[in-house]
Amino acid sequence: MSKLEKNIKEFYETDGKTYKYHRWERNPIMKFDYQCTKEAIEQVLSNISGSSVLEIGPGPGTWTEFLVAHFEVVHALDISSTMIEQAKQNPKLSEVEFTNANFADFETTKTYDAIFSVRSFEYFDDKEAFIQKASQLLNPNGHLVILTKNARSYWFGRTKVRTVLQKIFPFLLKYDEENVPEKSRKKINLFKQKRTYPSQLRQLYKKHHIQYNYHYPVIARPPIFMRGKTEIPLIPPSLEKATLSIFRAFNSIIKRIPYATFFAEGFVMVGKKGND
Repeated sequence: MSKLEKNIKEFYETDGKTYKYHRWERNPIMKFDYQCTKEAIEQVLSNISGSSVLEIGPGPGTWTEFLVAHFEVVHALDISSTMIEQAKQNPKLSEVEFTNANFADFETTKTYDAIFSVRSFEYFDDKEAFIQKASQLLNPNGHLVILTKNARSYWFGRTKVRTVLQKIFPFLLKYDEENVPEKSRKKINLFKQKRTYPSQLRQLYKKHHIQYNYHYPVIARPPIFMRGKTEIPLIPPSLEKATLSIFRAFNSIIKRIPYATFFAEGFVMVGKKGND
């Protein structure tokens, strides 16, 4: 296990208990992000078939629910036992086989009709090893679906801009509602997410016998809300709903344009393993 993976494991073991709430439920912005991600997953599922799926990094089972509704057999693999225990509390996931392990070290004789990685690929140090192993675990004509953060996006640099604004206009941050303890902040700073360019991921698919099908942007909105410690604080809560309604229309257009990933936080890529 790499140092990056150890740091990630430590963080989610001890500080991941409220992850789902803080990431997807805390306020209208987070709920907007959740809805965009949900729609992307549902769209992918509508275009693939199969009876078995391996989910890598399910966390508290946020997206596992959608896989359960689509596949007969769901195997979910997570590096954090804390996350798995949370997922097991969901009665909808009672039939899911959970394994507490790092995908890089995971060994099995099973193969799958699909492999899903939603918001976990950016945590892996060795991207090529991930794709190579996923390809080995896929049945012929099986699908590899990765939803991850984009390496080239106007979301980059927001933390630095936020730091400058905090010093000049501290009142802009008065709506922050996520009180992260200093101890947790230090743990978060121990690991940096390794984002990927769509072109890089597409090349890795091809190299390891995964035929590229398509990709498109996910969460197409600028990070400009006052609530949230990863946003540039410009839009106050009173204007959130109106602003998000505009971004909703923007998102519906952008997600139809594969090469418009610059305008989104992340993207989803779908590939299919060949018969050879």
